[in-house]
Amino acid sequence: MTNPVATATLLDALPDKTVLGTPPPTVTGIAYDSRTVVPGACFVAVAGFKQDGRRFITDALARGATLVVAEGADPLAPQEPGPYSGRWQARFRDPETNLYRNAPRTFATKTAAAKWLSAIETDIARDDWHDPKRGRVLFRPVAEQWYA
Repeated sequence: MTNPVATATLLDALPDKTVLGTPPPTVTGIAYDSRTVVPGACFVAVAGFKQDGRRFITDALARGATLVVAEGADPLAPQEPGPYSGRWQARFRDPETNLYRNAPRTFATKTAAAKWLSAIETDIARDDWHDPKRGRVLFRPVAEQWYA
């Protein structure tokens, strides 16, 4: 793109958008590869088949991009760790099935995993442990089975 394009023209073409910050009045080009970004350009970060362009937003900004168009939520916002983001995993033997079950999450430290496992094993030993999945059973089928 040789002539600057009004940012408003580009943003008007997007039906569903969230604008964070103040966009520049114009951009000098559009790039979907962060390695080809020139100062003043718009970087389009989309998830592709092989790479997720959102991973390269900071690189594009470092190369001079003044506008980033990305899919999904704010790609630069800090992310909450998911349930499987820790390094340590704990598992215990289910007292009803006698099969091993994984903890519903992982733990950042070995000590945290050991404390969680100790609490579960204590509940099982006291016969105070209840399967969380049992809460998903509706009352009606249980009542019908009870009265049958």
